[in-house]
Parts: sequence; C-alpha cells; structure tokens
Amino acid sequence: MTETFDTELPLTRFCTLAAEQAGQEPEDVTEDSLVADLDMDSLDLIELAMAVEEAVNGSIDEQELSKALTAGSLKTLKDVWLWMREKVTA
Repeated sequence: MTETFDTELPLTRFCTLAAEQAGQEPEDVTEDSLVADLDMDSLDLIELAMAVEEAVNGSIDEQELSKALTAGSLKTLKDVWLWMREKVTA
C-alpha cells in the first residue's frame, strides 16, 4: 500500500472514476454500489485499474485483479477500492 493512494485517491474519487467507466452519473454511484449492478465486467474493471494507476502514479497487477474477480470477493466498489489500495505499488 502506498500513501499516494490514500492521499490522492479517496473513495469518493474512486467512485467517480468507476461511474465514468460504467457510463453512470457520479451521483448514482456510491461505495456500496454493487459491481454487478453497474454492469461492469472484468474488462471494465481492468480499465478502471488503469485509471487508478494513472491517478496515483502506481501500478496494479492485472492478473491478480483477474484472479480476485474470478474468486468473487470483489462485490462492491468499496471492496474493489480496498483491494486496489492494498495491491497498488509505486
């Protein structure tokens, strides 16, 4: 985990990025939004990870993200945010 992620990408900003990726209005997307309800598939989440990488100037292993998605442990946007927060590297 890096401090950059904490200071430059708060959960609210992450939700805005997710809304943009999902083609939703930012005010309609919250930390409790289910990834499935946003119609975000694994490709959308990989693209969201790329947006996060750019926002925090870090890197997220897309293979690890794919494994986490396959395991079904990332259900809400907060789950995804916490996972990315833990996995991002400088």
